[in-house]
Amino acid sequence: MKLCRLSVGTACSYQAVCCWLKEFNKGKESLSDCPRPGRPKSCANEQTIASMRKYIDAESYISVRELSDTNGLSYSTVYTIITEHLRMKKVCAPWIPHLLTVDQKRERVRCATELLKMFEPPSLQRLSDIVTGDET
Repeated sequence: MKLCRLSVGTACSYQAVCCWLKEFNKGKESLSDCPRPGRPKSCANEQTIASMRKYIDAESYISVRELSDTNGLSYSTVYTIITEHLRMKKVCAPWIPHLLTVDQKRERVRCATELLKMFEPPSLQRLSDIVTGDET
């Protein structure tokens, strides 16, 4: 009786013990589960994430479908790795980092500083020297 009171919440259920006994009688020698067939639930491990980064760094115009076919993963898994783990998004055609790196921030500051220097002293005539555009 003392043993039952001490093991409340930590002891296995009667059904679990019966199930184990049945497995041992069949010849099983361990309580560990056998490997299950099929792909693991989560394919987004460090190795696949690094592989995706390598492919995208090599070719930023690669499509999710191409990455999916190359790595043998589903389209949705590849898309999740790119958008959630690598924090990238598709702008027009290339994959670009969602957050700017320190070098990219420095380059933007340098370009903006050069533009400001061009406008010293400020005048409306200097506005015609700037050409703007977008990536589309």
